[in-house]
Amino acid sequence: MTTNTTGSTDPAIVLLIELLAEQSALSKNSRVLILNGQDPAMAISAAKTAAHVTVYADSAGALARAESPLQGRQISNVSLSEIVFPEESHAGAFDVVLMLLPKGRDYARGLLWAARWMLAPGGKLYMSGANDSGIKTLFSDAAVLFETVTTLIVRHRCRVGVAVQTRKTLPVYPISWGANPMQPQMRDIAGLTLSTLPGVFSWQALDDGTAFLLDNLTVTPGERVLDVGCGYGVIGLSAAIRGAGNVTLTDDSLLATYCARASIKHNQALLANVPIDVAVGDLFAGIGSQKFNLIVSNPPFHQQFETDMHVTRRLIQESTMHLLTSGRLVIVANVFLRYDKLMRETFGSDNVRTVAENARYAVWEAST
Repeated sequence: MTTNTTGSTDPAIVLLIELLAEQSALSKNSRVLILNGQDPAMAISAAKTAAHVTVYADSAGALARAESPLQGRQISNVSLSEIVFPEESHAGAFDVVLMLLPKGRDYARGLLWAARWMLAPGGKLYMSGANDSGIKTLFSDAAVLFETVTTLIVRHRCRVGVAVQTRKTLPVYPISWGANPMQPQMRDIAGLTLSTLPGVFSWQALDDGTAFLLDNLTVTPGERVLDVGCGYGVIGLSAAIRGAGNVTLTDDSLLATYCARASIKHNQALLANVPIDVAVGDLFAGIGSQKFNLIVSNPPFHQQFETDMHVTRRLIQESTMHLLTSGRLVIVANVFLRYDKLMRETFGSDNVRTVAENARYAVWEAST
């Protein structure tokens, strides 16, 4: 068994790396594409053998995590892409595609479709993921595009499968899967026409939590507003329509910020010339030292497949560095999460209030 020396702690990635080494699946002429490249271990391992490796990830954070170790190891045959889906002009350009199971079936199907486009005839798609996270469903969907999928190994509660590009003509995107996820879709949401894609939170319709937030959000005319974790931009754009002086949208998701920019462009007539910027980065990483009157967010509480409140804790604590005097932080969350307690720890009990609450959600406000 080959020993993994790339530092990954994800058993699905370790298993995939070990399998590729065992099979000698990569040659010195291999052109490798990595989709959902969340861990630099895959690129580092592939780069040892392949001619060139191109990495597509869904977040700025993932690219940043990959860039540092690649530079540190002086690896020059790896390219990092700042777009999530490869462009169709690169069809047939790769011999091997490596894909880690993503969260969300629609997004996973989009990546499978991209892999189908990008592989040269005879090329292979290797897929890896945990047994209890939907890897068998991914194999089933892959079989629709590639005809057959073979399970190569099952170990550490994970499995790796391979699909081979045998069709000479590209099939039509399956009607039962919905719209082609490589092409942005315009949807009417909260009185706006917004650009969405699979992989963006609540991409098909406005989620109930955000709807509750918008029903209870007050924007003072002229305020500087920051929408953290903006998704396709519905909160920030709504703030602009309600009188904000300027708005900044930020998200770690490259898909989200792509959609947000398209949403801004499409709704110019409604935005009344309010300056709106889009920043890419984890929480406040993309905005420098800017400060705002109002920071608003519907923060995530899942990291991949696990519940994780760490992001919201950071959001609350770090927001104090980006709020002006008498500034406000407003968040919505499932009521059972009780983020108001975290807000009181940072802002003080007298500076936190419940704006609205129902059986499912609460909107909390903290002020400086």
